[in-house]
Amino acid sequence: MSFFLPYLSNRILYVFGYPAIYLFDWFLISWVGKIIALFLIVFPETKRLKLNKVTSIYIFLLTIFLTEYFARIIFVLSHYFLHHDLSKFHNNYGTLGRVYFGAFIGSLLAIWLGTLIGKERKNIGKYFDIFLIYQIVTLFAYRIGNFMSHSHVGKITHLPWGIYYQGQLRHEPSMYELISLAILFCIVWPLRKKINPP
Repeated sequence: MSFFLPYLSNRILYVFGYPAIYLFDWFLISWVGKIIALFLIVFPETKRLKLNKVTSIYIFLLTIFLTEYFARIIFVLSHYFLHHDLSKFHNNYGTLGRVYFGAFIGSLLAIWLGTLIGKERKNIGKYFDIFLIYQIVTLFAYRIGNFMSHSHVGKITHLPWGIYYQGQLRHEPSMYELISLAILFCIVWPLRKKINPP
């Protein structure tokens, strides 16, 4: 029955078992998400809270570098202490993997450094509020890429919303995280104007 439902395989959307649309690479989607979030979330919120736009740009640029750096370095450290094996440091694509908590630490550091450079330390709580929402949106974009490339494959399933991967119907953990991030965004976005203390 699941054959008749749309599913993804190798970045191609299949409908009724026939290839319909070729989708973009996950890395491109993640970068497009970051730029969209900058213009639709960060800049409007910076203006609404009467903050310095230049400081937001500093934080954005630092976030790009530090989230990637810490995501990778914590991946390496965690795998070293777990496996003591250099071969485990690479994912299926031959590159270093990433750990979300490392990216989150990098993001926190980027906000701290950005407000320090922009001389906005007194408003650091407000910048944290803005970039929390930014992180939700950019992680959502990143997980779309993971979903399309099947970089996180789950267990075999017979449920109709399973995704075909290498001839098997499987759970797609990225899809479940996309749903949870969408719910989180729907909760946080309306509350941003109701909670006054940063």
